[in-house]
Amino acid sequence: MDICLGKIKHAVSVHRLQRLLIAVVVSLSGMCLSIRNAQAQYTIKPPVVAASQVPELMAELHAHPSADARLKLLLKLASFYTYKSAKYPADVQKAGMFLRSADSLATILHEQSVRNQVLLVKAAWLGFQEQYNAAEQLAASADDTTHANILIGLIYRYLNRPDQGTLQKKIEQLFAQAASITDSVHHPDSYLLFRRNWAELLMCRHEYDNAERLLNDLLAFGRRRGSKQLQGVYLSLSHINWVLGRYDVALFDALKAVDYVKANGDSASAGAVYQMLAMLFSRTGHRDKAKENYDRALYYLVEFGGDTGSIWTSLESEASDLFKEHKYQEALNYILAQAKVHPPATFQDQQAILARIGDCYLKLKQYSKAEGYFLREFVNAQQRQPGSEEPFHRIAFFYVESGQFKRAQRYLDSAELYLPGMSLQRKAHLYYMRFLADSAMGNYLKAIHYLQLNRTSNDTVFEDNKVREIQHYTVAYETEKKTREIKLLQRSNELHVATRRHAEWIRNISVGAVVLILVAIILFYRQNRSKLRMAATISQKNLQLELLLREKEWLLKEVHHRVKNNLQAVVNLLEIQAEFLEDDALKAIENSQHRVYAMSLIHQKLYADDAIATINLADYISELTSYLKESFGQEVPMNIILDVEPVEVGLDIAVPLGLIVNESVSNAYKYAFPRKTDDMAILIRLIFAGDNFEVDIVDNGIGLAKDRPERPGSLGLKLIHGLSREMGATAELFNDPGLHIRLRIPKK
Repeated sequence: MDICLGKIKHAVSVHRLQRLLIAVVVSLSGMCLSIRNAQAQYTIKPPVVAASQVPELMAELHAHPSADARLKLLLKLASFYTYKSAKYPADVQKAGMFLRSADSLATILHEQSVRNQVLLVKAAWLGFQEQYNAAEQLAASADDTTHANILIGLIYRYLNRPDQGTLQKKIEQLFAQAASITDSVHHPDSYLLFRRNWAELLMCRHEYDNAERLLNDLLAFGRRRGSKQLQGVYLSLSHINWVLGRYDVALFDALKAVDYVKANGDSASAGAVYQMLAMLFSRTGHRDKAKENYDRALYYLVEFGGDTGSIWTSLESEASDLFKEHKYQEALNYILAQAKVHPPATFQDQQAILARIGDCYLKLKQYSKAEGYFLREFVNAQQRQPGSEEPFHRIAFFYVESGQFKRAQRYLDSAELYLPGMSLQRKAHLYYMRFLADSAMGNYLKAIHYLQLNRTSNDTVFEDNKVREIQHYTVAYETEKKTREIKLLQRSNELHVATRRHAEWIRNISVGAVVLILVAIILFYRQNRSKLRMAATISQKNLQLELLLREKEWLLKEVHHRVKNNLQAVVNLLEIQAEFLEDDALKAIENSQHRVYAMSLIHQKLYADDAIATINLADYISELTSYLKESFGQEVPMNIILDVEPVEVGLDIAVPLGLIVNESVSNAYKYAFPRKTDDMAILIRLIFAGDNFEVDIVDNGIGLAKDRPERPGSLGLKLIHGLSREMGATAELFNDPGLHIRLRIPKK
């Protein structure tokens, strides 16, 4: 017994430093949660938008762009706020607002390809809110490729739920549907996503060998097809090798993932890729490189949002440095401050904050406060992660560190049940905690057994050849970094030489130019004297012509001004008359009032503008529709969308076209929407189409009755046809699904 006691005391002395290091690793890294969070999932989605681009996009949206440009802006903003809401849930309402606007406009414009992208973003939006059934129903209304990608996204979210172990049937059902659609569309990227998610499922079941074989097959497939989207496959391989303790291979795979991210400019996956690389550098003792890559990961995660990577895994690196310096109170203050700046968006982030605060109080020896946080972390994990070893490992760690070995014993027993699927480093730490607990309670034989298992696990993790491989890849990483810096210096030197040569060339050219300028000045002076005499005569005649032209323009403006005043007087008389009328007579007077105003507005603009013979249709139609919108009042919430080219036309086109726009908008207000809703809209578009102007006036109302599509007795329709003939234009009226009026006006 004395011999055993001596061995135990010697082992405790030898491993005291090891205990401190392992405690820091477990308490600050939260490796199980961090790895799952860092596991990036490459998903097909619209182009990623950075946070710094949003103000510019909002400014463009408020500048009243064309309908097509507005649709693209709405899609980008919807995409940004949707994927940002994965990290910052407060933005989920903004995402929903932009999604509804984009979906409505895509439907009006019949842009099915853009609408499929809207559906893809909307499915992600629903997934972040855990409305999985709604997202699955939405997929059925998309084309096959979008349908498959939505299902693949749902599979990813199910696999990353803390309770994914209870959802196996649902996951397998979605896999079957996605497999059927993926095989039919023959899309390489969709196939890669689908098969990689299958590897994720195998990893969740701890079938690492099968998952590794599948991922290597995917690498071979992607290389044969020339795919440039293999960063996700390499990242999954890095995850597997991390779990199996093969850090040299894991580092190689992570660096390959970085290469693909840089080659593709994949901002969405960059945060998770750099986070995995940072964790590997941290695990292998390269703190400076770990800090550098954690900072890169944090930039991409905050700037681009998305559903991959964890902001808190990167933030913990700073707290880890404070821990290593024994600044536990500063680490606690840092974590509490960051929790306000970056509120936890996911269950994993919430658990990470509880774990880090608990670790701080543990190191400060405030055991009662620490126990509260550790127990909250344990209860949450038991509710959301049934069947996981992590909660037992964490609570056992607290009781061992606080010297409550009897309480730790039952949690250590529970954690040991999960040994088959546990990574080597976690096994090593579990064995070491058992060694400490058994030695403290006098179970010396058991303690020696667990100490031997701990040493075996650590020796397996850090074999000499693995250390050499890690050093090799680290040197390669540094070499590549230095090579980039050297190339940058070379380019800078080349630029300096080129700048100097350019300056010499400019100097020579300048001297030649000065000589030529002196010769030109002499010639110019000789010619200028004769031209001055001629210019004086021409100037006098031009002055006389200018006076005559101004007089003509003034007379013409006076005519327009008086016509406008007369038409305005008619409008006022009609308004006075309308006060004594009602029903049909009142409507007739109001219609006449709008028509007269449409003509009056033309003469007003001719009088006010410098151009006295032409009208800018974009400005004219904008003012006319604003007048009509104001005339019908705020109780009719109509959205009038204008997409009008800035065309200059004469009175022969402006007057009849203005009357047609007046009739069409007025009829839409009166008859197109029996039920008033918030999504009522009218689109007015004018574009060049060959030798014609093409004008489309479209509403999303009920359209014309099918039994009377033309309503020949309608005064408004008679006016539209008559005015079209007056312009030499053709007019078509059809339902699409609301009333669609198309005019083709020949250029004159």
